[in-house]
Amino acid sequence: MKRLKELSKLIILILLVLLFSYVFVSLSYAQSVNEQTVQMNMNDYIKLKESYNKLEKNNNELSTIINQLETKYKIVSSTTNEQRKQLIQALNTTQEQRKQLTLAEKNLKEQEQSLMITQNSLTKAEAYLNEQKKELERANKERRNSKLLNILLGGTVIYLAVKN
Repeated sequence: MKRLKELSKLIILILLVLLFSYVFVSLSYAQSVNEQTVQMNMNDYIKLKESYNKLEKNNNELSTIINQLETKYKIVSSTTNEQRKQLIQALNTTQEQRKQLTLAEKNLKEQEQSLMITQNSLTKAEAYLNEQKKELERANKERRNSKLLNILLGGTVIYLAVKN
C-alpha cells in the first residue's frame, strides 16, 4: 500500500515536472535573453491551467483510491488476524480433545481388561459354585441313603430282636 502511494506520488511529481519544464522551456525559447518577465498568451495559460487542474484532479482521485485501498487492507488484515487467532484456538481445542480421546481410549482398554479379569473370575467362581453344589447334592444324597440304611438296619435289628 505504501509503495503504491509512493509510486503514484512519484508519477504525479514526474508529470508535474515534465509539464512545468515544457512550459518553462517553451517560455525560454519564446522570450528573449534580455527580458525578465515571462509572457504567455491566453490560450497557453488556459491549456496550462487545464493541465494543472487535470493533474490535481488525478492526484486527488489517486489519493482517494489509495486511502480506500489502505482502509480495505486494514480491514482485511484485522479480519485475517482474527481468523488466524480463531484457527489457532480451534487447533488448540482439537489437540486437547485428541488428548482427552486418547486418555478415554486408554481408560476404556483398562476397564475392558478389568472386565475380562472379572468375567474370568466369575466363570471360575461359577464353576466352583457348581462343583460345590454337586458336592452338596452328593453329600445330601449320601446322608439320606445313610439315614435310610440306618432306619432299615434299625428296623431289621428290632425285627430280629422281636423275632428271637
